[in-house]
Amino acid sequence: MELSRFHSAVDQISNDYKSSGIEGEFNALVANLNSLAANPGNPQVSQTFKDQLDTFRIKLEVSALNTADGDLLDTLNHLELRTHVGSELFLQIRKVLEENQLTPNLAATAIEALRQKTTEKLNLITAVDQAFKKLQIDYWSLSEGQTEMLISLPIEKETKTLEDLAKEAKDWHRICDVVSETFDSERNRVTIRTVASGSILLYLAAVPPFIFGVAKCLKGVNQILGEVIKMKELCRQLSDSNAPTSVLQELDVHNANKAKTDLEQLAITLVDEHYKGNDQGRKNELKTSLSIALQRLSHKLAAGAKVNLRLAPPKKPKIEEGEQPTEAQAVELEKIEQFEKVQVEVNASKAALDFAAHATELIAALPAPSAENVEIPTQ
Repeated sequence: MELSRFHSAVDQISNDYKSSGIEGEFNALVANLNSLAANPGNPQVSQTFKDQLDTFRIKLEVSALNTADGDLLDTLNHLELRTHVGSELFLQIRKVLEENQLTPNLAATAIEALRQKTTEKLNLITAVDQAFKKLQIDYWSLSEGQTEMLISLPIEKETKTLEDLAKEAKDWHRICDVVSETFDSERNRVTIRTVASGSILLYLAAVPPFIFGVAKCLKGVNQILGEVIKMKELCRQLSDSNAPTSVLQELDVHNANKAKTDLEQLAITLVDEHYKGNDQGRKNELKTSLSIALQRLSHKLAAGAKVNLRLAPPKKPKIEEGEQPTEAQAVELEKIEQFEKVQVEVNASKAALDFAAHATELIAALPAPSAENVEIPTQ
């Protein structure tokens, strides 16, 4: 991840830790559990424990980290912090209490262990944040109304050349260019916002219609790849159960070109539904172009590439009760509605399966990528 993005994520985690008072709430919880152990059956002590636990729960449930996405979510996942913040942390606390509900002293010991692990991690985050601030590391995150596409390309150390990178970039340019023409009537340029290391991370700045189009393509491709995996598993089960050879042969014939046919049909459907141009000849060309782009995208995903679509919706304008929105406010409301529609498609575009775990069989089932000298017709 690019350093300024990482700093922004770390800062948000650190601020949440300090504002929610997690360490103090943990200490109070341990003290109340010890008091329960020393005063069994005392209703006042029991109520104090329940009230403080409820206060702790509310603080964690309103944490902004519960709805983290983009770089913030990536950071929480990469640093294994999800179970130490927000609602996920309270689930850990509740689990400990349920496992030791008859023995408050053992619950106190287990909660103390969880406190130490949690505060150790979050204090390190705070220390990193403070160091970054002293070093004057910039912050960066999506501003309201911005959208982007993150492409993560897996790469083993010292295995690729600049020529390989150039070919990879050209492939993604072809994919993006065709998607842009299909879904964005204004053909806004898709530009590079940031390039970062890790694997190879390409952050592309793009308009909402393009993000909507990529989401539509991903949704369809993910479904087709998922069906390939399920069909391969079905064939394996039939083979293991000694199904007749004729049945297996019919399935092989059925599966041989299914992915290619499905990708071609997906391209036709997407162009028919979303292309706004009036040139019928160009529309037919675009169906071929998008089919090839979807085949390329399928190979990329099967080989381990990941695409992450991100949006930062515009802020909703304040409109007094009983008043009509101004012209400027109406424009903002329309933008928000557009973002909401795009977000629905983005949510639906996330893969349910790990394609990299099935890379060999997926690539074998997909049509071979177009030869390097075959260009996708674009305008």
